Amino acid sequence: MSSAGPSASLIGRFAAGTAVPQLIVAVSIPLVTLLYDPTVLGTFLIFDAYCDIFAFGATLALDKALYVTRSPRGSRDLIRATLISITLVSLLAGGFFGAGIWMEITTEGLTQPWLIVPVVLLVWARGAYYLFQSLSIRASRFGAVVVAESTRAAALVIGRIVLGLLGYGLAGLVVTSIAGAWISVSALIQGARIEGRLQWRTVTVATYRRSVARHRERILFEGGGQFLRQLPIRGPVFAITIYFAAAGAGLYSIAFLLCYRPAELIVRSVTEVFRTSMAESIRADQYEVARVLGEDLLRRTILSAAGASVLMGGAIFLAEDILFSAEWSGVGSVALANAIYVAGLLMLRPIQIIYSLYGRDRLSLLLEGGAVVACFGGIFLGGAMGVSLEIVCVLSGLVMVFVAVPLALAALRVLRMACA
Repeated sequence: MSSAGPSASLIGRFAAGTAVPQLIVAVSIPLVTLLYDPTVLGTFLIFDAYCDIFAFGATLALDKALYVTRSPRGSRDLIRATLISITLVSLLAGGFFGAGIWMEITTEGLTQPWLIVPVVLLVWARGAYYLFQSLSIRASRFGAVVVAESTRAAALVIGRIVLGLLGYGLAGLVVTSIAGAWISVSALIQGARIEGRLQWRTVTVATYRRSVARHRERILFEGGGQFLRQLPIRGPVFAITIYFAAAGAGLYSIAFLLCYRPAELIVRSVTEVFRTSMAESIRADQYEVARVLGEDLLRRTILSAAGASVLMGGAIFLAEDILFSAEWSGVGSVALANAIYVAGLLMLRPIQIIYSLYGRDRLSLLLEGGAVVACFGGIFLGGAMGVSLEIVCVLSGLVMVFVAVPLALAALRVLRMACA
């Protein structure tokens, strides 16, 4: 492994490949906003955010342990243990959702009991996708990830447009999300060679307990942090709804999506390629090489996050009148106001990778908690002051950057201590 790190061409190929699904979704957004009003879309995005938070945490970070696991048997045990954890968390998510309906604390429009089944199906499929994605990236099979994400994006866009034209509203959006998630899992399994056969008859309570015991600290700290990790990304809609209703949540979500997804595409292309190279160096005990890669990763990510988020926010602000109807007025200014928040949020991505690869699970949990405080702190502060949605976004962004800077310095310290 060269200390020079991954080539620009490798990062560029991964970025170009993952740009396809992002472009498909981004181009479809103006059309989707014509088919669904802000209230319906906002209600769905609250449901979708709930499922995604549980799905991202469903692996309990066991899939991240695969990056540094040397033994094939250990990898197989981790895969099985992760699938069991995903199943348990999916059932738990459905139970919590049902309890919310029974206690009458769910958002208006999400009180139908039939939604419990989609919650379980969607959480399981997305959790499984995160697992198989980690396996593919670990083995540098980036093409499999590109195919799976492109397939999912196409299924989502086609389903939302067709069912929107047929007038299925919220139900159509929910069904389309489930179909897209399961299609992506199928595409990823077929496109990637999974290590070893998953022989379910060999999955025992003892095997599961052994894997959990071996990675107990990772599950407790990083696994717990994974439930928190999606909150700064998907969670703001819950707090926004309190002050700006479901319509405001819909407006915020579309603005955030348009600003965050393209910027995240650039950052993820860098971080995932570097993660694979750093993991290979760590498995080979080449910690000096890993340090150089980690420092380069932080530098590239900070620059790309800041530039991409400001560029996207400004572009959406200028193109609002062209892309959106009057019903969605304000989406451009909210996207521009979100640029600071998006940049700060994406700065946390490489920091989390470094903490994870070096087993700094307590720092991982601190990072996730700090991001949640920054996110909701800004929203609740702005809501209490009675300011506009744009000002709320700016406040959250400033707090997020303030949290990210010391965490980045701590990541540099982790890299250097490993070489001592």
